[in-house]
Amino acid sequence: MTRLIGLLSGWQVKLAIALVVLSSLYFWHLSEVKVAVNKVKQEYLLESALQYQEITKEAFWKTQELKDSFAKIDEDKDAKLQTLNNRVNTLTTSLRNRPSRSENRSSNTGNTGNKESAGYMAANRLYRDDAEVAIWFATRTEGLKIELHRCYNSYDKLKQTIDKFKRDNTSSRP
Repeated sequence: MTRLIGLLSGWQVKLAIALVVLSSLYFWHLSEVKVAVNKVKQEYLLESALQYQEITKEAFWKTQELKDSFAKIDEDKDAKLQTLNNRVNTLTTSLRNRPSRSENRSSNTGNTGNKESAGYMAANRLYRDDAEVAIWFATRTEGLKIELHRCYNSYDKLKQTIDKFKRDNTSSRP
């Protein structure tokens, strides 16, 4: 028995006991860390799921707002287009329903003169032929106006380039 007590009191046994205790503590610590990590993972997953749900809900409402906004814009655009189409149709019908000059002369024998208007003429007094010519002139005038603006812009750019060239070359001379 003394031998057993002597054997238990040796440094090797103490070292073995210390190793067993330390390894037990190490494994206990590992299990505690694993439990803590799993708990944090679960909390993170739950929080992520809640954030995802909230973001998805917010995205849904924003999408609905955008769809409603686009629908309103489309509705306004369609209404404006319909108004413009109606106006064009009305004007086209009015143009087609105007009497031509030859029809008007045959029905109005008192008007034998071929005098030109000396100023403003109301649009409702225009003949169909005159309205077609007026439209042609208006279109041609608009095209000429666009070309004139293009020429002005080209002239301005060229003048700026020449002025810059003159400034750069005259300031360097003594």
